[in-house]
Amino acid sequence: MAETIKDKEKEQVVETLKFTPQKVQISVHGYGAEICCGSLTKEQHDFWTDEENSEYLQSHMFGYGDEPEGGIPEDAVICEDGQYFEVDDLYHDCVPFEGATVTIEDVATGKEIDEYDLSWDNNNQLLESIEKETGEYPDEEKVGLMVRGEETDCAYDSMKNGHYAYICSQSNERGSYHTGEITLTRPYKRGDIQFTYSEINERDYVINGGCTYLGEHQEDIEMVGDSTGKGYDCFIEKNWEHPDNKA
Repeated sequence: MAETIKDKEKEQVVETLKFTPQKVQISVHGYGAEICCGSLTKEQHDFWTDEENSEYLQSHMFGYGDEPEGGIPEDAVICEDGQYFEVDDLYHDCVPFEGATVTIEDVATGKEIDEYDLSWDNNNQLLESIEKETGEYPDEEKVGLMVRGEETDCAYDSMKNGHYAYICSQSNERGSYHTGEITLTRPYKRGDIQFTYSEINERDYVINGGCTYLGEHQEDIEMVGDSTGKGYDCFIEKNWEHPDNKA
């Protein structure tokens, strides 16, 4: 087995030396969302989580025009005229969800080189194929279709922000999220190009802006946010690290 692995490694080195650098176009498209998380005071939290008022929360955040009977007290107002995207001091990004599709095309010919979903199943299949080829299960931090990014959990803030509660608003969308060109320096293998992901509030896995090729960050892969809205959603939750919420 060891000799076979060494032979394959030698073949890969030879292939790389013979390889002519190839420019490719990368795009990521599918379902995603503009996600905004913002701080709330106790007064805002208590008003909008009250059973009589909670049904009007989306209307308030997204500007539908309906509001609770008696109006909204000044200290409970979260945003004006549906400007939900301004309530974003804790998190704000427009990103695809886990499961979005990445397409890789040769720039010179327009020929598709690869297309796959950024999914856990595809990630596991790649790791298993490497294990079958090499006899060793690979380090998931170094090889894979996705590598872990930073987690954002506004419900367990370290108190650096000190918010009593937070609201998370989402404009759910479908379209393109990343695009750009990079130059391959060796024959393409799935797993050479990686996208980082983040877990948002233990609810959504998103593919964030980080893209690497052979471990190097690629500045030319940019977020584009060319998408069509598919609906809105929002929820409120306490920051359980706040002293007043630990009682």
